[in-house]
Amino acid sequence: MTHVLLLAGTREARELSERLAAMDDVTVTASLAGVTRAPMPIAARTRSGGFGGREAFRKYTKDN
Repeated sequence: MTHVLLLAGTREARELSERLAAMDDVTVTASLAGVTRAPMPIAARTRSGGFGGREAFRKYTKDN
């Protein structure tokens, strides 16, 4: 199984999440910066907010 972290927030990212969600062997997590009050729905598990810097981003990708 492949896990994709999609840095989302654009129409293109939403479209890509839909295509990836349709694949049997792919899990998607969409990450939003958290600056939009009511983001459009994304066809993936979604997290919101920053990562807290470079080291925190590395830790998130390693742990997830």
